[in-house]
Amino acid sequence: MTLRTRVARVGWVSPQQVRFLVKDGSVEVESVVTSEDQRLALHALAEGVAGVKHVIDRLRVTTGLTANPA
Repeated sequence: MTLRTRVARVGWVSPQQVRFLVKDGSVEVESVVTSEDQRLALHALAEGVAGVKHVIDRLRVTTGLTANPA
C-alpha cells in the first residue's frame, strides 16, 4: 500500500496536503497538521511502510488551522 493510500485512509488530512520524498530507504514527510497527535500519526504511517529505514519529519503543528478545508 502506498503512503498516499495510507494517508487517504486516516481521513483527517488530504493526501494532496502531504509531501513525500522517498530515497534509499528514507522518507521525508512534509505538511501542516493541527495537533501533535496528527504529527505523530503521520510519522508512524511513514515508519510503518516496508523498506523505510528512516523518516525525516518536516511536519509542522499549527493550531487554529483546518488541515482538510471544505
